[in-house]
Amino acid sequence: MPYGNGMNSTEGDVNVSRHVVEMIAAVAVKETKHVSFTQEDTKLSERALMKHVKVEETEEGVVIQLAVFVAYGQSIIKTITAVQERITQDMDTMLAMTPLAVNVKVVGIQL
Repeated sequence: MPYGNGMNSTEGDVNVSRHVVEMIAAVAVKETKHVSFTQEDTKLSERALMKHVKVEETEEGVVIQLAVFVAYGQSIIKTITAVQERITQDMDTMLAMTPLAVNVKVVGIQL
């Protein structure tokens, strides 16, 4: 269900902004081991991290896209799968909404 159209309940409608979805995804990446948005990710604020997350709304749902660095020596597949699962789980827990897709592009290795 697209976040812009809101969610319906017996109490009324709930609308979630793009900012909230970006923040959830950014924090999920920050809290996942062995992955970061930049080489010096620990120095970035949460607001700066959100700039690395792109959220697209389609009629079928929300698509999240991001580019990350993976720590040297870590399995890329396992690390990226952990990121995708964390974002999906956090969105489901906090928004009762599952993203249509979480596309992760590995842009480098963090030394």
